[in-house]
Amino acid sequence: MYGWSYHRVTLDNLIAFAWSAPMRELAAQVGLSDVGLKKLLKSHGVFGPPQGHWNRGHAGRSVPEPPAAPARGPGKRPYIQADRRLAHLPEANFPSSAGPFALAKVPEDLEELRTQTLKAVGRPASAAKITKPHPAIWMLLAQDEKEQAKAAGRKAGVYNRYIAPRPDPKRSASVKLGLTVGNESWQDNAAGTLESKIAEITADLLEAVKATAARKGMPYQRFIRQALEQTLQA
Repeated sequence: MYGWSYHRVTLDNLIAFAWSAPMRELAAQVGLSDVGLKKLLKSHGVFGPPQGHWNRGHAGRSVPEPPAAPARGPGKRPYIQADRRLAHLPEANFPSSAGPFALAKVPEDLEELRTQTLKAVGRPASAAKITKPHPAIWMLLAQDEKEQAKAAGRKAGVYNRYIAPRPDPKRSASVKLGLTVGNESWQDNAAGTLESKIAEITADLLEAVKATAARKGMPYQRFIRQALEQTLQA
């Protein structure tokens, strides 16, 4: 049984497994062909020793050591969701949402992590026209088109968001804008306009999403995907 049934494995343990014996021997252990196992490992970015490695070792010649796993970046899982056929490998523990973080690229201090996130988001840039939207955005746009078509056929006087009054794009500078999402809110103020706070807003929303996902006991990427699917099905 595969699909949602997976086995959590650290990248270090998966690399150690790939370098522990010739590929044919390892493949026999998990019930795959050597080609099938190579493809499975490659899907997780893991590769076995170079050709001739085991012959050199048996001949007493020096061979390279297994490579170290790359450092884990912010938002990355400290484990791999591997095929159940690798269930004989030690199962990785779930990480704590409060840290400590395992590697140098993910700082221990959460304020430092926030600073890194703000720097990574940087100054946003928007295209004049979206020609190839992200698949998630494309689904939302398709749903919006359906809703717009329905709204066009409704009776006059019935409120809908497509015929409701919209803010004047040439608004006066004295008009202050605000944005509220759940318990978080941002406003135009002396520190800057909403447009200048996009990076800060993005970081705040990401922290809120991660905290909500942690309370529900699931990875935040899966939480975001489920929220999108529920929105589209509504």
